[in-house]
Amino acid sequence: MRIIFPLLFAAPVLAFAQGSASCVGAPADAITAVPSVISQWLTVECGEFGHVLSPAPGYRWRANSNGRALDFPALGLGRIPANNVDGIPLVVGRTGAYPPLLGGKLMSPHDAFFSKSQLTLMEGELLNAANVEASKQAGYAGPYSNGFLFDVLSNQGFQYRVYILAKDAQPHMVLAFFEAPRQHRKQVTLLVTKQ
Repeated sequence: MRIIFPLLFAAPVLAFAQGSASCVGAPADAITAVPSVISQWLTVECGEFGHVLSPAPGYRWRANSNGRALDFPALGLGRIPANNVDGIPLVVGRTGAYPPLLGGKLMSPHDAFFSKSQLTLMEGELLNAANVEASKQAGYAGPYSNGFLFDVLSNQGFQYRVYILAKDAQPHMVLAFFEAPRQHRKQVTLLVTKQ
C-alpha cells in the first residue's frame, strides 16, 4: 500500500478560473488557484464535474501517446471516481458517497476538490531525475533547464504529482503521476503547446 505524504497549503494567490464555472461557494479548504509563478501555465477550473487542474488560457495539453487533450480532475484520473466500493465508482461528497450522475456530473461542483498543495522549484538532483524520466517519453526535447513540481491532494483521497518541464521559459512537457491507496501508480505524459 502506498502512503500519500502530507502536503502544505499553498501560499495565497489571486484566484482565477477563466473559461470555467465559478469557484464561488467552494469549501474554505479548497485550492481554487495555483501559485502565481505557474499561473500562466496552469489553472484550477470549477464546474459540474468538480474541480480540475487544466492548462491556463493560451496553452494546450496533449497526451504524447495519442494527442488526446487531458486534464487532472479532483474526482479521479479520466474523470472516473478514485473511490471504488464493491466495483462501483463513488464520489465522496458533503452529504455522503454516491455514484456520479448521468454524464458523470456531480451533485455539487464542490464535492471533488483539491484540498492541499505544494510547489517545488526543480533544481539539481530533482531536475536531473525528471529529465531522465522525461527522456524515456515520446516528444522529449530536453534536457530541460528548469521546471516545477506541483503536488496536489484531492479530497477524494489521492494525489497528483505534476512535473512541469520548461525550456526557454516556456512549458514543454508535463509528467504527471496519479497516486491513490490500494491502486497502482499511473503515469501520464503530456506535451504542452501554445494555442
